[in-house]
Amino acid sequence: MVITISRECGSGGHTLAMMVADKLNIPCYDKEIISEVAEKCNVSDEYVREAGELLKGGFLNHIIGTNNYVYPYSTPSLRDKINSVQVDVIKELAKKHDCIIIGRGADYILREEKQVLNVFVKANLEYKIAQAKLKHGLNEKDAKTILEKRDKERSKHYYYYTGRNWSDYKNYDLIIDTGKLGLEEASNIIIEAYNYIKKSA
Repeated sequence: MVITISRECGSGGHTLAMMVADKLNIPCYDKEIISEVAEKCNVSDEYVREAGELLKGGFLNHIIGTNNYVYPYSTPSLRDKINSVQVDVIKELAKKHDCIIIGRGADYILREEKQVLNVFVKANLEYKIAQAKLKHGLNEKDAKTILEKRDKERSKHYYYYTGRNWSDYKNYDLIIDTGKLGLEEASNIIIEAYNYIKKSA
């Protein structure tokens, strides 16, 4: 059984994933995936952290705007190699044991697996700005700019490698609003869904 956590920047999705993993006593994979992919591709962890989940600048300019959309691994670029290796790493982790995988398109990568709970974590902008100000010492204007930019880059990356809309509710089994529920209650809901699916299998 695998829980995938896709999350808006500032929603607390990473913290939530770690809370759920701790309560269930199962591993939570994020930096571990980055490190393994970096080693296999002979690049830095920082490069994988960015290239494996974010799509910046005008990378899509030659793709979007026509009806001829380009789908995964259509060009032999380093970015595509990183994402191809990332797919393999995530699939291997999912075979080993119950775990949580944060981001990196894991919901799409594991879409054919039955024992998967796909969660999307969101929150209202005010909550996300407050979290960014608290954790990173940002002012409101900078926090808003960074949050929106990060989610835009994440959404572009997801679309390029899946052909799907990142925030489309149809991609997920459970959508959690941490701004309304708080992290503790949100973690309990995910665990309840996890246990229900395991029992029903």
